[in-house]
Amino acid sequence: MLRIVGATSAFVALPGTTLAVTALPVIWRGRALGANASITLYHPNRNAAAQIVKACVKEVRRLESIFSIFDPGSALSELNQLGFLVDPPAELGALLTQSRNVGDITHGAFDVTVQPLWRLFVDHFSQLSADPEGPPATAVDRTRRLVNYSAISVSARQINLLKKGMAITLNGIAQGFITDRVTDMLKAGGVDQVLVNMGELRGLGRHPDGRPWRVGLTNPLSTDKFSQIINVDNRAVASSGGYGTRFGGDGRFHHLFDPNSGSSANFHAGVTVVAPTATLADALSTGFSAMPLDGVRAVVVELDQVSAIVTADDGSVTNI
Repeated sequence: MLRIVGATSAFVALPGTTLAVTALPVIWRGRALGANASITLYHPNRNAAAQIVKACVKEVRRLESIFSIFDPGSALSELNQLGFLVDPPAELGALLTQSRNVGDITHGAFDVTVQPLWRLFVDHFSQLSADPEGPPATAVDRTRRLVNYSAISVSARQINLLKKGMAITLNGIAQGFITDRVTDMLKAGGVDQVLVNMGELRGLGRHPDGRPWRVGLTNPLSTDKFSQIINVDNRAVASSGGYGTRFGGDGRFHHLFDPNSGSSANFHAGVTVVAPTATLADALSTGFSAMPLDGVRAVVVELDQVSAIVTADDGSVTNI
């Protein structure tokens, strides 16, 4: 959970649209893949800026129709239902390829095929008499065998899930991908001072007053407070933590899964990653959530222009 610090909150909504405009800046607020989203840009021409933002929002909706796991008509939903997809959208193939690369980088901690585990835990805890200890170990082990990102075959002509019962979620990387796409569109439109938030954040240039963009990191142990404020200068930021969606009452089970154990990942209270792109930051923050601290440190050391902020359950923070 990330928040923009110091951005103006005054705006006037245009009739029939969520686009909001002041003289400066131009702000759009809405939703993207189920998360709060916004675009804050500075542009000398108000009307031109409004048209650029409208084009970006249209592209966001198009990408949602590909990546959304909640839309039964999306390309991803069709792939999960059939186990294959003929003539897939290029963006889906590209994102699955990037997902596989991050899976390799994190030694399997980031795995887009954890969706069957999500479904297992959701179904279990939706029962009125659900065992607070979670699904039976036999069910977890059986479902975990379906988790293997290397069992996805991707080509321009067809995508195949090589194990029956496999399913993909892109919730740990697609928001970053959409953030990057919007940022690239804005840059191509001549915008060089913008902060894009499509569930993950990416800044271009600096704030018009000359300082870097300022981003507040939500404290994973107290989500109504900031843990710290960081500067973002032509970088992207993403955060992950079990505080996002929890199952059961004691907080042990949540939406971030450890592919190795088949249960929720509880190595850290929260992880924030700063990286050159939002796609990479998003995926790494998800993957690092399922890795011990030494593993996170080893991966960061090997990567260029990547840093991580890891918060432990006791509130201690490690900057890598």
